[in-house]
Order: sequence, then structure tokens, then C-alpha cells
Amino acid sequence: CGYLIVQSALTDLQIEILRKSIDETYASNKEEFIHQLLEKDDRFAFLLDNPPVLCRMKAILGNAIQLHSATARVTEPGASEQDWHRDGPWPVDPTGTPLGSAPGQINCAYYLDELTCKVGPIAVVPGSQHAPFRPPKGRPEFPDELRLLSKPGQAVMFNGWLYHRSLANLSQHRRR
Repeated sequence: CGYLIVQSALTDLQIEILRKSIDETYASNKEEFIHQLLEKDDRFAFLLDNPPVLCRMKAILGNAIQLHSATARVTEPGASEQDWHRDGPWPVDPTGTPLGSAPGQINCAYYLDELTCKVGPIAVVPGSQHAPFRPPKGRPEFPDELRLLSKPGQAVMFNGWLYHRSLANLSQHRRR
């Protein structure tokens, strides 16, 4: 299906440390996307080799793992939803490639706030990582799309080619 929810990916103490780190980093620039996260604060560094996630990544990709980017997203109340997208590299031959010929990419999202339908969960289209074409423009509904709800401390790992998007934050609370 292209995704996995990791239970207990963070301890309660790690959640509190990350919340404080994100809040402080966000307060200094007020940008929705915080890029180069590891350079902003040393408290994020443990995420590089966090055992509950790293062991699963190694099981999927083997030991040759490379960090592509470390980014945080803070979504304020009223923030709109994203368009469907992939995070994998482009271009891809429109006729497709044999499975495994493109470099593997796993995205890992640690949610520090509970994702509910109102807070703006992540939406995914299971199996779409195999589609040899880009997702459609905009926000059309797919009959098999899922909204992934998670609790603080869980991580959502997903294939970087999986069609995905964040939904609108309709709550009164910031989503980290």
C-alpha cells in the first residue's frame, strides 16, 4: 500500500523536546516549512538514527541509507490543503520503469500533535507509488484515498512516490 504507521516512534520526553524545539524555531522565522532542520537545533539530531524508525528503513532499503532532507512543517489554524504531489525525483520516463530501477525513498513524518479530520491529516492514495505518471493537478478525490490519523509519538513512513497531501487545518490549534 506504500505506507506504515510506526507506533511508539517517540517517547513522551522526546515529544516534549521536539515540541519545544519546533516552537522556538518557528517563532524565529514564522515560515510554514522549516528547512535544514538539523542545522537549526541540535535537539533534532537524534531523529537521524531513531531505532523504531531506522530499523524499519533498513529492513526496506538495506544499510545504504542517505538523508535527503530534514524539514518541519507548522500548519496554523485555517491553513488550506495541499495539492496532490510526490516527493520523488523527476523526470520519470512516462512509459514507466521496472520496479526497483529508481532509487528508493522513504519519507518519515513525526507528528507532535494529534491528527484528526479537523486538524488536517495526511491523505494518501494506496498503491499510487507504482503509477508511472504524476498525480493529477489540484485536489481531486480518489475513490480509494485514505486519511491517516495519528497520535503524538507515532511516525508515518511512506514511499516518496506515493501520492499524498496535507488536508486543511480547520481546528483552532497549530499542527506540528
